[in-house]
Amino acid sequence: MQRNAIVSAKDIAGHWKVSERTAKRDITDLKQKKVIAFSGAAKNGSYHLLIAESDT
Repeated sequence: MQRNAIVSAKDIAGHWKVSERTAKRDITDLKQKKVIAFSGAAKNGSYHLLIAESDT
């Protein structure tokens, strides 16, 4: 995620070899923990990190 400017739930699901539904559930958890945020329109927006990997 840190290297790519645009990351979708489908991209995350493919990378981690999980269903898109599981990826969305994990994304929701990360958003609640304020680790990632979504920006842009619902159709073509993307997720980005709010904290650097060294902060975790």
